[in-house]
Amino acid sequence: MTRNALLDKIFEVESFIDELDYQTLPLYARKIAEDVNPSLSLFLPYHISLYVLCRISKPTLVVETGVERGSSTYVILKALQTNGNGRLVSVELRENVPLGRTTTLPLALVVREGERNKDISLDNWTLRLGNSLEALPKLKDEYCGKVNIFVHGSDHGYEVQKAELAIAEGLVPKNGIVIVDRPDYNNFKAVNEMFSDNTKYAVTTLPEKSIHSSLAFSIVKKLPW
Repeated sequence: MTRNALLDKIFEVESFIDELDYQTLPLYARKIAEDVNPSLSLFLPYHISLYVLCRISKPTLVVETGVERGSSTYVILKALQTNGNGRLVSVELRENVPLGRTTTLPLALVVREGERNKDISLDNWTLRLGNSLEALPKLKDEYCGKVNIFVHGSDHGYEVQKAELAIAEGLVPKNGIVIVDRPDYNNFKAVNEMFSDNTKYAVTTLPEKSIHSSLAFSIVKKLPW
């Protein structure tokens, strides 16, 4: 049910993708949050925003932390594949994902959902296993200033979130985008401390799941000057 809802929304947004930009996306995301079925486990405003941002900004390189069950990874890869360009580098602590009490699956199978997600390829996906605070500095040496979109989706505690965002600030160039999943988890402390200078950053915070939920995500646009 949740996968079908996501695919339906992707199909819908593709019909007017040319009308969306960084300014109009928040209005659309809020509309999804108003209309979404609260029983869905998928966070439609968040995942569709990820998809749209990857479609309209045409990134050559996206970095995300935290794969877990693969929903964010899937929508990013689907957007890049629709663009016909771009690579995703994901950092995840574990090689296998628990799916219930007794079942675990390798991350690649989770992202593909076995044979169900034949609409995406994993050819433009690089997976780095390990602690994000150890893996990201290595990426910084390799990709400094070249990451068009950075997605924080790992540990949302203040220390880890702020440390990741500090590294992301060096990875992402001017005009780049940093997406922060669950800044509310630490009462927005990490985001506020990192991106409070409105001469350098434009921050938009949106409902992650529903307007009836306190869960949120933030989109940070690094300004061009």
